[in-house]
Amino acid sequence: MDRLVARTAGPAMECEPDVTGEGYAAGSVRHTIRRIADWLAFVRISTCAGMVLQALLGAFLGGAGNTSAWLRAGLASVSMGAVMAAANSFNDIVDLETDRIDKMCRPLPAARISHRSAVAFLALLVVLALGSAIPIGGALAGATGVLLILALGYSVVFKGKVPVGNSVAVAVVSAAAIPYGAVAAVGGLPPLPCLLAWVASMLFVFAYDNLKTAMDIRGDASAGLRTIATVRGLAVSVSLSKCAMAGVIAVMTAGAVIASSAIYLPVVAVVIVLPLIALASRLGPDLGSIRAVARGMWLLWFPALAALCLLR
Repeated sequence: MDRLVARTAGPAMECEPDVTGEGYAAGSVRHTIRRIADWLAFVRISTCAGMVLQALLGAFLGGAGNTSAWLRAGLASVSMGAVMAAANSFNDIVDLETDRIDKMCRPLPAARISHRSAVAFLALLVVLALGSAIPIGGALAGATGVLLILALGYSVVFKGKVPVGNSVAVAVVSAAAIPYGAVAAVGGLPPLPCLLAWVASMLFVFAYDNLKTAMDIRGDASAGLRTIATVRGLAVSVSLSKCAMAGVIAVMTAGAVIASSAIYLPVVAVVIVLPLIALASRLGPDLGSIRAVARGMWLLWFPALAALCLLR
Protein backbone atom coordinates (compact mmCIF):
# COMPACT_ATOMS: atom_id res chain seq x y z
CA MET A 1 0.00 0.00 0.00
CA ASP A 2 7.84 7.58 0.52
CA ARG A 3 6.98 8.88 -2.73
CA LEU A 4 4.90 6.77 -5.10
CA VAL A 5 6.83 4.20 -3.75
CA ALA A 6 8.46 4.75 -0.62
CA ARG A 7 5.11 5.80 0.53
CA THR A 8 2.81 3.53 -1.27
CA ALA A 9 1.48 0.70 0.35
CA GLY A 10 3.60 -0.93 2.17
CA PRO A 11 6.86 -0.89 1.30
CA ALA A 12 9.84 -0.42 3.28
CA MET A 13 8.75 1.64 6.18
CA GLU A 14 11.99 3.34 7.04
CA CYS A 15 15.60 3.26 6.02
CA GLU A 16 17.47 0.43 7.59
CA PRO A 17 21.14 0.72 8.47
CA ASP A 18 23.20 0.75 5.30
CA VAL A 19 24.79 -2.53 4.40
CA THR A 20 26.90 -1.90 1.34
CA GLY A 21 28.35 -5.31 0.91
CA GLU A 22 31.89 -3.97 1.07
CA GLY A 23 34.27 -6.79 1.80
CA TYR A 24 32.29 -9.30 -0.24
CA ALA A 25 34.34 -10.61 -3.16
CA ALA A 26 32.79 -9.79 -6.54
CA GLY A 27 31.00 -12.86 -7.82
CA SER A 28 30.67 -14.43 -4.38
CA VAL A 29 27.30 -15.64 -3.18
CA ARG A 30 27.07 -12.89 -0.59
CA HIS A 31 27.95 -10.23 -3.13
CA THR A 32 25.31 -11.57 -5.52
CA ILE A 33 22.68 -11.64 -2.79
CA ARG A 34 23.59 -8.06 -1.84
CA ARG A 35 23.21 -6.94 -5.44
CA ILE A 36 19.83 -8.64 -5.80
CA ALA A 37 18.68 -7.11 -2.51
CA ASP A 38 19.70 -3.65 -3.74
CA TRP A 39 17.66 -4.00 -6.93
CA LEU A 40 14.65 -5.30 -5.01
CA ALA A 41 14.95 -2.35 -2.63
CA PHE A 42 15.31 0.03 -5.59
CA VAL A 43 11.96 -1.00 -7.07
CA ARG A 44 10.43 -1.41 -3.58
CA ILE A 45 9.41 -4.96 -4.24
CA SER A 46 6.67 -5.04 -1.59
CA THR A 47 4.64 -2.34 -3.35
CA CYS A 48 5.09 -4.22 -6.62
CA ALA A 49 3.83 -7.38 -4.92
CA GLY A 50 0.81 -5.41 -3.73
CA MET A 51 0.01 -4.41 -7.32
CA VAL A 52 0.37 -8.00 -8.53
CA LEU A 53 -1.95 -9.29 -5.81
CA GLN A 54 -4.51 -6.56 -6.46
CA ALA A 55 -4.65 -7.47 -10.15
CA LEU A 56 -5.19 -11.12 -9.23
CA LEU A 57 -7.82 -10.09 -6.67
CA GLY A 58 -9.63 -8.13 -9.36
CA ALA A 59 -9.58 -11.15 -11.67
CA PHE A 60 -10.98 -13.35 -8.91
CA LEU A 61 -13.73 -10.90 -7.97
CA GLY A 62 -14.46 -10.37 -11.66
CA GLY A 63 -15.33 -14.03 -12.02
CA ALA A 64 -12.24 -15.56 -13.63
CA GLY A 65 -12.73 -19.29 -13.79
CA ASN A 66 -11.04 -20.95 -16.75
CA THR A 67 -7.38 -21.29 -17.65
CA SER A 68 -7.54 -18.66 -20.39
CA ALA A 69 -8.95 -16.07 -17.98
CA TRP A 70 -6.22 -16.75 -15.44
CA LEU A 71 -3.51 -16.57 -18.09
CA ARG A 72 -4.77 -13.09 -19.01
CA ALA A 73 -4.93 -12.23 -15.32
CA GLY A 74 -1.33 -13.38 -14.97
CA LEU A 75 -0.21 -11.08 -17.77
CA ALA A 76 -2.20 -8.25 -16.19
CA SER A 77 -0.53 -8.81 -12.83
CA VAL A 78 2.94 -8.72 -14.43
CA SER A 79 2.03 -5.51 -16.23
CA MET A 80 0.74 -3.86 -13.05
CA GLY A 81 3.77 -4.96 -11.04
CA ALA A 82 6.03 -3.49 -13.72
CA VAL A 83 4.05 -0.21 -13.70
CA MET A 84 4.63 0.13 -9.97
CA ALA A 85 8.30 -0.84 -10.26
CA ALA A 86 8.78 1.73 -13.02
CA ALA A 87 7.06 4.42 -10.96
CA ASN A 88 9.20 3.60 -7.93
CA SER A 89 12.40 3.56 -9.99
CA PHE A 90 11.62 6.86 -11.70
CA ASN A 91 10.80 8.43 -8.35
CA ASP A 92 14.18 7.46 -6.94
CA ILE A 93 15.94 8.79 -10.04
CA VAL A 94 14.11 12.14 -9.84
CA ASP A 95 14.58 12.35 -6.07
CA LEU A 96 18.28 11.48 -6.10
CA GLU A 97 19.54 14.81 -4.75
CA THR A 98 16.81 15.06 -2.10
CA ASP A 99 17.39 11.46 -0.97
CA ARG A 100 21.08 12.22 -0.52
CA ILE A 101 19.99 14.45 2.36
CA ASP A 102 17.87 12.05 4.41
CA LYS A 103 17.73 8.67 2.65
CA MET A 104 21.34 7.74 2.06
CA CYS A 105 20.48 4.14 2.89
CA ARG A 106 18.62 3.82 -0.44
CA PRO A 107 20.65 1.99 -3.13
CA LEU A 108 20.77 4.88 -5.63
CA PRO A 109 21.94 7.73 -3.36
CA ALA A 110 24.31 5.30 -1.66
CA ALA A 111 25.80 4.60 -5.12
CA ARG A 112 25.21 0.86 -4.81
CA ILE A 113 23.30 1.24 -8.08
CA SER A 114 24.62 3.62 -10.72
CA HIS A 115 22.43 6.32 -12.26
CA ARG A 116 23.01 4.89 -15.72
CA SER A 117 21.97 1.40 -14.63
CA ALA A 118 18.88 2.80 -12.94
CA VAL A 119 17.75 4.60 -16.10
CA ALA A 120 18.35 1.50 -18.23
CA PHE A 121 16.39 -0.64 -15.78
CA LEU A 122 13.54 1.89 -15.82
CA ALA A 123 13.34 1.60 -19.61
CA LEU A 124 13.24 -2.18 -19.29
CA LEU A 125 10.37 -1.98 -16.81
CA VAL A 126 8.35 0.29 -19.12
CA VAL A 127 8.83 -2.22 -21.95
CA LEU A 128 7.78 -5.07 -19.64
CA ALA A 129 4.64 -3.22 -18.51
CA LEU A 130 3.51 -2.49 -22.06
CA GLY A 131 4.70 -5.80 -23.48
CA SER A 132 2.72 -7.79 -20.91
CA ALA A 133 -0.44 -5.80 -21.64
CA ILE A 134 -0.40 -5.93 -25.45
CA PRO A 135 -1.36 -9.65 -25.70
CA ILE A 136 -4.41 -8.98 -23.50
CA GLY A 137 -5.80 -6.36 -25.87
CA GLY A 138 -5.29 -2.90 -27.27
CA ALA A 139 -7.63 -1.21 -24.78
CA LEU A 140 -5.76 -2.55 -21.75
CA ALA A 141 -2.43 -1.76 -23.36
CA GLY A 142 -3.68 1.81 -23.71
CA ALA A 143 -4.81 1.78 -20.08
CA THR A 144 -1.35 0.61 -19.09
CA GLY A 145 0.13 3.52 -20.99
CA VAL A 146 -2.15 5.95 -19.17
CA LEU A 147 -1.20 4.46 -15.79
CA LEU A 148 2.48 4.72 -16.68
CA ILE A 149 2.06 8.38 -17.63
CA LEU A 150 0.21 9.09 -14.38
CA ALA A 151 2.67 7.08 -12.29
CA LEU A 152 5.76 8.65 -13.85
CA GLY A 153 4.14 12.07 -14.03
CA TYR A 154 3.54 11.87 -10.29
CA SER A 155 7.21 12.45 -9.64
CA VAL A 156 7.30 15.49 -11.94
CA VAL A 157 3.84 17.08 -11.72
CA PHE A 158 2.08 16.12 -8.48
CA LYS A 159 4.73 15.36 -5.91
CA GLY A 160 5.74 18.38 -3.95
CA LYS A 161 3.68 20.78 -6.06
CA VAL A 162 0.00 19.90 -5.55
CA PRO A 163 -0.39 19.04 -1.85
CA VAL A 164 -3.35 16.67 -2.00
CA GLY A 165 -2.33 15.49 -5.47
CA ASN A 166 0.50 13.45 -4.00
CA SER A 167 -1.63 10.92 -2.17
CA VAL A 168 -4.47 10.99 -4.70
CA ALA A 169 -2.11 10.01 -7.53
CA VAL A 170 -0.61 7.24 -5.44
CA ALA A 171 -4.03 5.88 -4.47
CA VAL A 172 -5.42 5.98 -8.01
CA VAL A 173 -2.45 4.21 -9.58
CA SER A 174 -2.19 1.58 -6.86
CA ALA A 175 -5.88 0.66 -6.70
CA ALA A 176 -6.30 0.66 -10.49
CA ALA A 177 -4.83 -2.85 -10.55
CA ILE A 178 -8.11 -4.26 -9.19
CA PRO A 179 -10.49 -3.27 -12.02
CA TYR A 180 -7.62 -3.77 -14.48
CA GLY A 181 -7.30 -7.40 -13.42
CA ALA A 182 -11.05 -7.95 -13.68
CA VAL A 183 -11.30 -6.49 -17.18
CA ALA A 184 -8.22 -8.40 -18.33
CA ALA A 185 -9.59 -11.72 -17.10
CA VAL A 186 -13.25 -11.58 -18.11
CA GLY A 187 -13.81 -8.40 -20.12
CA GLY A 188 -16.70 -5.98 -19.74
CA LEU A 189 -17.34 -3.72 -16.78
CA PRO A 190 -16.05 -4.90 -13.40
CA PRO A 191 -18.84 -6.29 -11.17
CA LEU A 192 -19.93 -4.62 -7.93
CA PRO A 193 -17.64 -6.66 -5.61
CA CYS A 194 -14.68 -5.57 -7.70
CA LEU A 195 -15.75 -1.92 -7.57
CA LEU A 196 -16.16 -2.07 -3.77
CA ALA A 197 -12.68 -3.54 -3.43
CA TRP A 198 -11.35 -0.81 -5.73
CA VAL A 199 -12.83 1.99 -3.61
CA ALA A 200 -11.66 0.39 -0.36
CA SER A 201 -8.14 0.05 -1.77
CA MET A 202 -8.00 3.68 -2.91
CA LEU A 203 -9.11 4.94 0.49
CA PHE A 204 -6.69 2.66 2.33
CA VAL A 205 -3.71 3.69 0.19
CA PHE A 206 -4.65 7.37 0.46
CA ALA A 207 -4.74 7.12 4.26
CA TYR A 208 -1.44 5.27 4.38
CA ASP A 209 0.34 7.52 1.89
CA ASN A 210 -0.80 10.62 3.77
CA LEU A 211 0.87 9.28 6.88
CA LYS A 212 4.03 8.38 5.01
CA THR A 213 4.11 11.88 3.53
CA ALA A 214 3.67 13.38 7.00
CA MET A 215 6.62 11.36 8.26
CA ASP A 216 8.80 13.10 5.65
CA ILE A 217 7.70 16.60 6.70
CA ARG A 218 11.17 17.77 7.70
CA GLY A 219 12.97 16.56 4.60
CA ASP A 220 10.14 17.74 2.32
CA ALA A 221 10.08 21.17 3.96
CA SER A 222 13.83 21.59 3.62
CA ALA A 223 13.56 20.62 -0.06
CA GLY A 224 10.74 23.11 -0.61
CA LEU A 225 8.18 20.43 -1.47
CA ARG A 226 4.48 21.24 -1.06
CA THR A 227 2.67 18.41 0.67
CA ILE A 228 -0.39 18.39 2.90
CA ALA A 229 1.90 18.16 5.92
CA THR A 230 4.23 21.00 4.89
CA VAL A 231 1.42 23.30 3.73
CA ARG A 232 -1.35 22.58 6.25
CA GLY A 233 0.48 20.85 9.09
CA LEU A 234 0.44 17.43 10.69
CA ALA A 235 -3.01 17.91 12.24
CA VAL A 236 -4.66 18.26 8.82
CA SER A 237 -2.76 15.25 7.45
CA VAL A 238 -3.87 13.16 10.39
CA SER A 239 -7.49 14.28 10.01
CA LEU A 240 -7.54 13.38 6.31
CA SER A 241 -6.07 9.95 7.02
CA LYS A 242 -8.66 9.33 9.73
CA CYS A 243 -11.45 10.25 7.30
CA ALA A 244 -10.05 7.85 4.71
CA MET A 245 -9.74 5.10 7.33
CA ALA A 246 -13.39 5.65 8.26
CA GLY A 247 -14.22 5.34 4.58
CA VAL A 248 -12.41 2.00 4.39
CA ILE A 249 -14.41 0.73 7.36
CA ALA A 250 -17.68 1.90 5.82
CA VAL A 251 -17.01 0.40 2.39
CA MET A 252 -15.79 -2.94 3.69
CA THR A 253 -18.69 -3.20 6.12
CA ALA A 254 -21.13 -2.40 3.31
CA GLY A 255 -19.65 -5.32 1.40
CA ALA A 256 -21.57 -7.64 3.73
CA VAL A 257 -24.71 -6.79 1.74
CA ILE A 258 -23.37 -8.40 -1.44
CA ALA A 259 -20.90 -10.96 -0.05
CA SER A 260 -22.04 -14.53 -0.60
CA SER A 261 -19.88 -15.86 2.24
CA ALA A 262 -21.47 -15.88 5.68
CA ILE A 263 -18.07 -15.38 7.28
CA TYR A 264 -17.29 -12.17 5.36
CA LEU A 265 -18.43 -9.72 8.03
CA PRO A 266 -16.80 -11.52 11.01
CA VAL A 267 -13.53 -11.86 9.09
CA VAL A 268 -13.54 -8.21 7.98
CA ALA A 269 -14.38 -7.09 11.52
CA VAL A 270 -11.44 -8.98 13.01
CA VAL A 271 -8.91 -8.41 10.22
CA ILE A 272 -9.67 -4.82 9.23
CA VAL A 273 -12.44 -2.93 11.03
CA LEU A 274 -11.37 -3.36 14.66
CA PRO A 275 -7.63 -2.91 13.94
CA LEU A 276 -8.31 0.26 11.92
CA ILE A 277 -10.48 1.66 14.70
CA ALA A 278 -7.68 0.94 17.19
CA LEU A 279 -5.08 2.57 14.93
CA ALA A 280 -7.24 5.63 14.28
CA SER A 281 -7.79 6.12 18.01
CA ARG A 282 -4.04 6.04 18.54
CA LEU A 283 -3.26 8.48 15.72
CA GLY A 284 -2.29 12.01 16.72
CA PRO A 285 -0.46 14.99 15.16
CA ASP A 286 2.98 13.82 16.26
CA LEU A 287 5.58 11.91 14.31
CA GLY A 288 5.79 9.09 16.85
CA SER A 289 2.14 8.07 16.57
CA ILE A 290 2.09 8.72 12.82
CA ARG A 291 5.02 6.39 12.33
CA ALA A 292 3.49 3.68 14.51
CA VAL A 293 0.09 3.86 12.80
CA ALA A 294 1.66 3.82 9.33
CA ARG A 295 3.54 0.68 10.27
CA GLY A 296 0.33 -0.85 11.60
CA MET A 297 -1.53 -0.05 8.39
CA TRP A 298 1.21 -1.65 6.34
CA LEU A 299 0.84 -4.83 8.37
CA LEU A 300 -2.92 -4.79 7.67
CA TRP A 301 -2.57 -4.33 3.91
CA PHE A 302 -2.13 -7.91 2.72
CA PRO A 303 -4.63 -9.42 5.20
CA ALA A 304 -7.11 -6.80 3.93
CA LEU A 305 -6.62 -7.95 0.34
CA ALA A 306 -7.16 -11.56 1.43
CA ALA A 307 -10.38 -10.60 3.26
CA LEU A 308 -11.71 -8.90 0.15
CA CYS A 309 -11.65 -12.26 -1.65
CA LEU A 310 -14.73 -13.15 0.42
CA LEU A 311 -16.77 -10.56 -1.52
CA ARG A 312 -17.13 -13.08 -4.35
